[in-house]
Amino acid sequence: MLAVDLGLLARQAPAEATALIESIINLRHRAESLSDDLRHISHQLHPVALEHLGLHCALRSLCAEFTEHSGLRVWFSLEEKEMEMERVPPDISICLYRIAQEALRNVVKHSCASEAWIRISHNHNYVQLYIIDKGAGFNLKSGRTSGLGLVSMEERVQIMQGHFHIESAPAEGTAIRITIPVTWKEQESANE
Repeated sequence: MLAVDLGLLARQAPAEATALIESIINLRHRAESLSDDLRHISHQLHPVALEHLGLHCALRSLCAEFTEHSGLRVWFSLEEKEMEMERVPPDISICLYRIAQEALRNVVKHSCASEAWIRISHNHNYVQLYIIDKGAGFNLKSGRTSGLGLVSMEERVQIMQGHFHIESAPAEGTAIRITIPVTWKEQESANE
């Protein structure tokens, strides 16, 4: 609505006020861009694929989205074992999805890597998420970066009573491994 109002305002401005009209048009374009960004953010906050198709489909879609829009080639792999990924409980699914989002944003923002890998595996007792890049890395001994990305990832994992492990070294990239315990739902019997 702001963009529409700005467009109307530009049409109502006197023709001799070209600088004002240009400023209003620029503001309208910025408002449209902001609207597009908000739509994109709202989609990221509640990914439809996660709710309807399961964690592995949502992660595959996230990797494709980053590949398409960021210039970072993101490879996805799913190590199927005995359980289907759709059965990962929703709270764990959203936790792992959010961590993958933040990790990929960090790769784009800080690592200068051209490729990254996301791998998910699971068994009867846990789900593991790996995020790996071969970018700039950083020195773990000198403390973590000043940003909140890694801290928020680790806090999410702790809430799920999981384990967060990170390996990194300058010029050697970064590898993050998250392990979260899972209580799997029993398969419904064919009689129900």
